[in-house]
Amino acid sequence: MNKLTTNIFDKLLTKSDNLFIIKVNQLKGEFKLKKNLKRFFSLLVLFALVFTVASCKPEDNNNNNGEKKDELNAYSSAYDKVVDKLIEEEVIGEDVEPIDMNEVAGYLKDNGAGGEPNTEAVKIADVARDYDGIYLVWINLKNHDNDTSMKSVYDAMALNATDTSVTIVIGGGRYVFELSYMNGTYAIGFSDSVAEATKEKALEVFKAIDDTKPQSLDYLAIGEFTTILKDKGYWNMNEQVDLNKLEEYSYPGQDWQGNDTTKYNSIASSAYECNGIRVLYFNIGGLWGNTLTSYEAFLEDTDTYSITFTMGTDDDTSDDETYTIEVDAHYGYFVLSIDDTVANKAEIIAEFNKLAK
Repeated sequence: MNKLTTNIFDKLLTKSDNLFIIKVNQLKGEFKLKKNLKRFFSLLVLFALVFTVASCKPEDNNNNNGEKKDELNAYSSAYDKVVDKLIEEEVIGEDVEPIDMNEVAGYLKDNGAGGEPNTEAVKIADVARDYDGIYLVWINLKNHDNDTSMKSVYDAMALNATDTSVTIVIGGGRYVFELSYMNGTYAIGFSDSVAEATKEKALEVFKAIDDTKPQSLDYLAIGEFTTILKDKGYWNMNEQVDLNKLEEYSYPGQDWQGNDTTKYNSIASSAYECNGIRVLYFNIGGLWGNTLTSYEAFLEDTDTYSITFTMGTDDDTSDDETYTIEVDAHYGYFVLSIDDTVANKAEIIAEFNKLAK
């Protein structure tokens, strides 16, 4: 092989090597690019999945009382929401102007006037309106003021309510108002002018409103609260003591028939104790006498609750008895007192506060 041929061959080899190196580098670059693209698309898919999962997370549709935001509750839903439902179901006309029944006479039967309609306006409920013959009333159980609360009216309604009627009783029975159905803190009724088909439709819609009682001390009776404590292992129904039947606060008296009997001074409207846990219930709106005076004094100093009983004559205080407890938590109708020796004291107070809403 001559020199020229050798040089040409060498140049061809060099060129071939360079082409090979370039090709290899190209392949490396393509591989690196593909690898980076693969990593990019993997991250993109990951972000998409995270966003999808986050967007699919169930929305918290509950309010503080456990009521669904989009559902009505017969205890805790606002009055206007219930009216909106009746309008939506075409029970109440959208353009009907309601009459404030608390401001207009004639709705109640006045037993003090021989059962004739009342001639002066009487407060029937916290809200009472007449929608062209459809009566919708509501009692506000969140009102904890004894002077203005209508809980005693609510209690009487709940006591006499049936599947076909409910009666509002005011002024110790002087005024009476007949309605058709009670659901939670609401009641509905009708004037004689309302067509039967309209009544049936209204009752169907009204009865369908969820009547689940919210887990709130505003709506719970004392027995319902102690049941919650029992279910959590803090309370034993078989060991509870009725504090309104304590022997040391008893005195001789007579029953309604004139027979001799033992009577008791009440610590509160209802009061029970179980193994160092005391629950007192005050029926706000119906408090009077010694219980009212003691409750009002408690509101001035909520660290303790104290009530004194005159065991002899009013002029003789030598044998007066006083019941006093340290208060650990209170809300509305309820007062809670727990001995320091109770093992789960902090948990019980936390449970109480969770329901204080």
